[in-house]
Amino acid sequence: MKENKIYCHVEIAIAVVGGKWKPWILWHLYDDVRSYGELLRLTPGITGKMLTQHLHELERDGVVQRKVYPDKVLKVELESETFIE
Repeated sequence: MKENKIYCHVEIAIAVVGGKWKPWILWHLYDDVRSYGELLRLTPGITGKMLTQHLHELERDGVVQRKVYPDKVLKVELESETFIE
């Protein structure tokens, strides 16, 4: 079985945020907190399943933070983590 070794920080960055939809999602989260529905509307062509999958991957990798508010109506906000100041 072939091992996937990463040799530099650029490869790590590309592995975490590369692809068709992740840069688009991060662009919309750059300066504003968004809900799932907002991201779905702002990202034409993405399916709900694909958005959910990418958001879970970005959250797992520490790129976005998900906040759940336990109200009667479920409210979830997503925001990007700040890496560069």
